[in-house]
Amino acid sequence: MKSMPLGVNTFSYLYTHGLVDCVRRLGAMGFRDFEILVGQPHFWATDLTPAERREIPRLLTGEGYRLVSVNLPGMDNNIVSSTREMRDFTVRQLCDLIDISGEWGIPYVIFVPGRVSPLLPMPREQLEDYWTTGMTTVADRARDAGTKVLIENVPTTWIPHGRDLMAAIDLLGRDDVGIIYDPANAPAAGEDPCVGVRDVRDRLDLVHLSDTPDNGWKHDPVGTGDIRFADFNAVLREIGYDGPSMIELITTEPDRRIPDSRDRLATMGWTA
Repeated sequence: MKSMPLGVNTFSYLYTHGLVDCVRRLGAMGFRDFEILVGQPHFWATDLTPAERREIPRLLTGEGYRLVSVNLPGMDNNIVSSTREMRDFTVRQLCDLIDISGEWGIPYVIFVPGRVSPLLPMPREQLEDYWTTGMTTVADRARDAGTKVLIENVPTTWIPHGRDLMAAIDLLGRDDVGIIYDPANAPAAGEDPCVGVRDVRDRLDLVHLSDTPDNGWKHDPVGTGDIRFADFNAVLREIGYDGPSMIELITTEPDRRIPDSRDRLATMGWTA
């Protein structure tokens, strides 16, 4: 059985290491493919000097590392916010990431597709209008830059399930927006990861991997929760997915936990 490629997300180093130092640190553990978590002080496109913007991709490529994706977490942005300024800010953030991804040859820009109030949700027609307006701008920018926008299944969003992501992309009427599926996000949304990833098979470009209890929402080390990784791997093979999977842990012990998770995943069909 052919092993699936395995990379790593830099989430756990967000507040402790800059981009280059972090990639080298993870590279010393044997990783070559990376997903960069976007946030200050770790990595922020507009904080880079012109020289850094030119030299960082040359430096990392020269050392044998590949930046596969950048990931903007859904903390301080919302593309379907009822506040116009927040929507505009989110689009600008994404366009900044798209521009630098195009310059650096990074294939994917990932983001969380927006949240609504659980107490008084926005009318669906208005929500969908904000979504299509913002996403059209973002996807057009990505097309011109030579990169691709991916949206993620996240339980706190207006489209938490695999089938919801597919329907939201269908509203855009285009085939250049994809999906990253995270099995650790699925249980908190009441979705079986094996069902959800089948639902997104036709737009699946990337996968996250971490563990979580069935009754919670975590990004814990592999083997400490209830995700059935061997079953999930089998479904990925069934649907014909052979792209990279990114370890995405949130842990205070990344130097120990990330290599251990990689080794556990290696027994279930993945390899770094």
